[in-house]
Parts: sequence; structure tokens; C-alpha cells
Amino acid sequence: MIGELVARACEGGGAREDRPSRIECMREVIRARYAAVKADKTLKNTQRWTRSTAFYTCRKILKSVGYADEELNRENITEYIEQVCDEMKITREDCGIYAADRAQLYFRGKTYDIGFDDLEGLAQKGVDMLIIEKEGGAEQLAPLAAKKGIALLNARGFLVDYAIRLAEIAGKYGCNIAILSDLDIYGLTICSKSQMYIE
Repeated sequence: MIGELVARACEGGGAREDRPSRIECMREVIRARYAAVKADKTLKNTQRWTRSTAFYTCRKILKSVGYADEELNRENITEYIEQVCDEMKITREDCGIYAADRAQLYFRGKTYDIGFDDLEGLAQKGVDMLIIEKEGGAEQLAPLAAKKGIALLNARGFLVDYAIRLAEIAGKYGCNIAILSDLDIYGLTICSKSQMYIE
């Protein structure tokens, strides 16, 4: 799919002023994704996208048509997702693109928002818990983890108080807890800060 989008974006010249705009590239991404989901509705579960997936797919196209890294502001480009969906009179969910505002727990095909009132019950879901720093990682792994009964804690970056407390309680119930993060300064900091809460 990415190859087809790049080919389409490259058609008709190559001069800098002729390159497609950022939103035009996002339109191609959203249209292609929507068409794929319409053709196979199971993609909403088997190949879930996040706003990050759409951004990185669009970014590949933009770089292929001459955009430099400093021209690719993630926040601005990601905002085009909603704008394009509005133009098409569809929702992100129609395209199988999901987003969340706070830490969530994925278990057996269900998604739970993490709040202090729910910690005790959520802590008993799964004998294994994987805390994921990378936005979009939990959504991608959710279908596989559901089959094995592994709970995924979508931390969305640094562990918030709810997520830390959930991991702490789950550990007391004997849950095996691991952390998946990028091997960069941010990921290493998350791991080092989290070790004090997770045995």
C-alpha cells in the first residue's frame, strides 16, 4: 500500500513547488486505509492503526517527494487526520484508527480506561502484564496478546500515577510484569523510574 501511495505522490514532476502538500499526502493515506478497511472489516482488529501509524505512513510519502525532516511537524501532520476524515464525512474509527487520552489496559479483546476506582479489579486481569511506552504499540499487539491472556498496559509515555499503582497492585497478585520501550534516553528513563514500583 505504501509503495502505491509513494508512486502516486511522485507522479507529474518533481520540482519542489510541484510536490504534493502535507494534507494531500494525508488524504492519500486516509483514503487508502478507508478503502482497505471497507474491503476487509477484520483489519479494524487484526491490523489496528493509531494516529502514529497514519503519521509514519504519511511521513514516508512526504520524505519520498522531497520533504526534509524539519518540514515534518508531527503534531501538525497528525491533526490532518481528523480534518481529512471530516472532509470525507467519516470517523477515524471507520478507518480503524484509534486514539486514547490516558493510560489504558487491553485484555482479552477489551479496552479499559485506568482510574483509581478500577485498579483492584484491573490488577487481576492476566498473569502477565506488558507495559508499553510507545504510542500505538499496545493497539498493534492487542489481538495477539488477547489470544494468550496477556494484559497490555498502554502507558502512552511516562507512567502516570494510575498506571504505576496498577502495576504495583498486579505485582502483589503475582502478575509477571515487563516493560517494552524504545532503546533511547526516554525509554531508559521510563524503565529506571518504573523499577522502583515493579518487583
